[in-house]
Amino acid sequence: MAASYDDWIGRARAHLAEARPIDALSCFRKAARLVPRAIEPYSGMAESLWRMGKTLEAIAAWREALARSPAHLPTWQALAQAATFVGDDALAVQAAEHVRASMAGNTHARFVIACANLGLPASRHAACTALQDIFASKPHFLKRP
Repeated sequence: MAASYDDWIGRARAHLAEARPIDALSCFRKAARLVPRAIEPYSGMAESLWRMGKTLEAIAAWREALARSPAHLPTWQALAQAATFVGDDALAVQAAEHVRASMAGNTHARFVIACANLGLPASRHAACTALQDIFASKPHFLKRP
């Protein structure tokens, strides 16, 4: 009997839990072939690629996932974090703005936007003020997990 979409997704999740991103990537790709419009295989491929250190490929996969489901907040959040990591401030702000628009109190989205705006002379002062507000209202935000 051929494996179903759910089988491939389950296997992929198990591989990620076992720190086997290459195997997970293969399973997510097979799931994507079975249900091409689903977001989960593409988000999973992005996560697998990210864990493999393939940051630009991961960003492309998160964008592909968002093409399938533009309102998926966890994917926007992951894209904001990845864009921040690679220094793409414009993409980081765009992605974080999507999160903030849906979750006005999202501290992480506010943080990403403020950090990205630090590099823009016209918005540097506002960015510093926003960061001060974040750290004053949520001092635990600076602590290590």
